[in-house]
Amino acid sequence: MLSAARYENMIFHYFGKRGYRMKSKKCLKIGAAALAAMMALSVGMTGCQKTENASSTTSASGSTASGGSASITYKGTINFYPQAYNPVAPTKDNPNPPTKFKEVAADYQKLHPDIKISFVANPPAGTDYETWLKTKAAGGQVPDLVWEQAPNANTSASGIWTDLVPFMNKANPYVEGNKQWIDLFPKAVINQIKDVSGKIYVIDADYVDTLIFYNKAMFQKAGITETPKTWEEMIEDCKKLKQANPGVAPMGIDMSTSNTVYSWFARVFNSNLYYKDIDKIDIDGSKGNSTLSKIVAVKKGVYGASDPRWCTEWFQVMKDFSQYWQPGYSTAPQGGIIMSFVNKKVAMYYDGTWANKSLKDDKAPDFGSFPVPQITSKTCKNGNDSINTAGAAGGPYAAWQYAIPTKKADNSMTDEKLQAVVDFAMFTTTPENNEKVCNELGEFIPTIVGAKPPESLSGMAEAAQHELLALDGACNLSMPLQQSLTRELQQYLLGKKTLEQAVQACDQATKKEVDQQIKQHPDWDIDKYLK
Repeated sequence: MLSAARYENMIFHYFGKRGYRMKSKKCLKIGAAALAAMMALSVGMTGCQKTENASSTTSASGSTASGGSASITYKGTINFYPQAYNPVAPTKDNPNPPTKFKEVAADYQKLHPDIKISFVANPPAGTDYETWLKTKAAGGQVPDLVWEQAPNANTSASGIWTDLVPFMNKANPYVEGNKQWIDLFPKAVINQIKDVSGKIYVIDADYVDTLIFYNKAMFQKAGITETPKTWEEMIEDCKKLKQANPGVAPMGIDMSTSNTVYSWFARVFNSNLYYKDIDKIDIDGSKGNSTLSKIVAVKKGVYGASDPRWCTEWFQVMKDFSQYWQPGYSTAPQGGIIMSFVNKKVAMYYDGTWANKSLKDDKAPDFGSFPVPQITSKTCKNGNDSINTAGAAGGPYAAWQYAIPTKKADNSMTDEKLQAVVDFAMFTTTPENNEKVCNELGEFIPTIVGAKPPESLSGMAEAAQHELLALDGACNLSMPLQQSLTRELQQYLLGKKTLEQAVQACDQATKKEVDQQIKQHPDWDIDKYLK
């Protein structure tokens, strides 16, 4: 069962999980992980759980190519917080927690008997993760290897995280024939997680996507025989569901500021509406995904109130769509929107891959799923009929985003220990280890080159290996910005602001965030892109 604590603690910055989701206060911010989510896009944390240190009794994985790095001289403990993959002790809410990372740690300890991998307990239920992490950093107590969303790491206070590029350019000794560790990560992933200067602060090895789950019995009762392929077909299905199932909302949407659904829709719509201008937005080969591309797009006015594609067109679509959502959609429902679906209060609901297992565990009524339908020229004036952006609200923002703190945030970190932490991280990212850890959880796709997803998610494998078209209109520059934009959309949907007022407020908030980030990072040299 997906406990309220788990659902609410995922920070999935892009979905979000929940993502991202990833687990945040909604979920899996991812995003979840939110998610990860992502939302927001989220995979969550169950509070006050015990963890166990890896035991050397587990059989070796056989994934090493050379027995590891002979240069590791560190002797001691590496503290690791792997978020949704944390091998915590079973609880009532989480009777079958993941265990494979414990096996991976035990295999590593066989190769390095002077090193002990200690798993850090999940933060208490209800804890705001980013606040928890910042508090740890201020006291120099951040775990040696810890979950953090790439966008958050890229905008954190200077000197908190270790730049991994020098290590990424070295061979991974645990993968035969590997010459550069970075080659084990899809280029699409690297493009999305690097900061504007090209630095990489997180080791990212899983992928999440968002989709719509539906109650098969309710679809049948409404005479719906096929899942919708276009946005217009989905709206027609909402009408049929409303008529055939009195008292049941056709669609469940958590449009609260504690979730990241706003960013999911922003990515789906902006990726479609701005597709023809991708070359104007992509200034560094990131397909418009980098922080630099987003900031320059805002400064140039490509993203902003003056362009109806940015918010105006899709806000209007959301206004029409919201009449089919559950009452109180601007406030996170008790237990999460997933429980509204489990309890048959909604016929469909928008969530992510991470929810598939949870729905089964919660004994949800017979359900199916489908991608976010195609945005067309009928949906929006500038809609593109030939570009399907259903996967835009997905990406490498789930539970396998691990950063290594500097001594500024981790008092125990030394050069010798840093080498050992990096070496352990390399060991976890062999195809074999990445595959078994991800697939045991069954909520995300392993992305290390050579790793394969479970059969139930095999359809997403190819998407995870290719460049992601995910233009978000700059809403993901920071979580506070995303929350501000969500509030403005809420005000419009609830009739408390006009469309023009809401869009102008979004414009002002975005420009303010951009100026703040530029001021904090004079080394970005933004002016050269504005000439």
